[in-house]
Amino acid sequence: MYMVHLQNKHIGDVFPVFDDKGTLVEVCLIRPEEYDVQPMKKEHEKICAYLESYPAGECPLKFDELVFEGRSEFHKSVYRNLFNIPKGEVLTYGKLAEISGSKNAARAVGTAMATNPYPLIVPCHRVVRANGLGNYSSGVHKKEKLLAEEGANWK
Repeated sequence: MYMVHLQNKHIGDVFPVFDDKGTLVEVCLIRPEEYDVQPMKKEHEKICAYLESYPAGECPLKFDELVFEGRSEFHKSVYRNLFNIPKGEVLTYGKLAEISGSKNAARAVGTAMATNPYPLIVPCHRVVRANGLGNYSSGVHKKEKLLAEEGANWK
């Protein structure tokens, strides 16, 4: 496993993590200590360019290219539904639970958001509480900044 250190002009550090086969396995917005930073490999240029320029551009990956090993079917459903939410739109935890097949599972959606391995690709910052912004694992200030850059109206 190795990671690349990128700079996004809106939120700062972004660390995509790749396995030995070159598959993107995680995107971290806080530097993980367990991986060494290495130069970007040619085959990762498109995804790295996307992460650096976010929210500009379109994700070069399809949902089925993402790895969700060890995740429940409900969490995978939540991630799939969230992957398809356009930039600038927000959903409440409850609404995302409902469209993912379990309308009373807002807390489980919160758990899925907190353990999302692909922020910016599976945009967990677009999920808000019914009465406010809610949390964000790498800092609420980043969530606010991302939503503002996307032109989202969450208030």
